[in-house]
Amino acid sequence: MRSKRYISCAFFLLILVMGCQSTLETPSAPFQRLADPGLDQGIPVKVVAANNSDIGESFVNANDGTEKKLWYITSNPWAVQSAEGSVEVNYTGAGKLLIDVQMKDINGSFGGYPSIIYGRSPWNKAWANAQPADFPVQVKQMQELSALTQYDLTFNQFGGNIAYDLWLTEAHFPDGPNGGVEIMVWLWRRENTPLGAYNRTSTKLITVNGLPVNKVFNVYFEKTSAVRDWDVVTFIIDDRQGIRSGKVEIDQLGFINEALELAGRSQDLYLQDIEFGVEFTNQDQDFKLELDKFQIDQQCY
Repeated sequence: MRSKRYISCAFFLLILVMGCQSTLETPSAPFQRLADPGLDQGIPVKVVAANNSDIGESFVNANDGTEKKLWYITSNPWAVQSAEGSVEVNYTGAGKLLIDVQMKDINGSFGGYPSIIYGRSPWNKAWANAQPADFPVQVKQMQELSALTQYDLTFNQFGGNIAYDLWLTEAHFPDGPNGGVEIMVWLWRRENTPLGAYNRTSTKLITVNGLPVNKVFNVYFEKTSAVRDWDVVTFIIDDRQGIRSGKVEIDQLGFINEALELAGRSQDLYLQDIEFGVEFTNQDQDFKLELDKFQIDQQCY
């Protein structure tokens, strides 16, 4: 849950939207996929951690000699004080990201969130932004934002969820998440419940294995409090429709705008990053997630 370039919208014979820093409005154009770096375009790197004082994290640098930061990966057992075993996140450089969690006797209020991140983490300011999608960016500047993942979860013991985590803040380059909004989109869960109270049901059209399908999400809301200085909105796919494995594309901007409306917040907020991974609880854990695709597409006004 924890982790500027300025690119203008230029006019050519064809309009290619490469970033979101321009405030000029351009005519609407068909949404085009941006170049997909793929999970084979970075130098292999592995991070391992055993508890929250030993969090392994690293950038994934491009393998073309430029040292561009394509992604940021973190093992992130943020609530684990001690445990038997470890969390491993392995960017193979051969088209896969592998998350392997083997932990017993977890001492902690929760577990963690091993994940891959694109954008700027409001927690530690790590910034991977060497791809066409441009973060941080104000919500009101985006016309389209989608995310495509292909993943497979296998387990012997598991409590947690497969989820996106998005952080929105009032400042362009904040020192932390305080005063902002955290948006989670859970695609599958087992033996885990969200923060906050149930607020509504929301039906979203998403693409699963190449086919558009309506999925029902239950929406939960946790208001800023003395314990947590940011709002939390969680969209949980109905348990009967959960996607443990598959190729899934969702309209992130639709989730963002609904969350802002629910929290009574403005589109002036800045989206800092998009994260994808597996949240796990403080139960014994024995699971693996294989991620074969993680692509973010963005178009701006």
